[in-house]
Amino acid sequence: MAFWEPGGDVIHYQDGNHRADVPVRFVVTMMCVPDNPMLVLVEEEELEQREDGRAPRPS
Repeated sequence: MAFWEPGGDVIHYQDGNHRADVPVRFVVTMMCVPDNPMLVLVEEEELEQREDGRAPRPS
């Protein structure tokens, strides 16, 4: 399986494996603009401000 995400303002909150019978590994290829950071950590305060954009977790 493969997926693509647009660059820019993307925050990853979680990942998951929807199969209980097979372990999963993620292989990620990331590209960025030269001299820009590949990853930027987000502070807890910003995560709280953007909580409305999160996908709901199954209960």
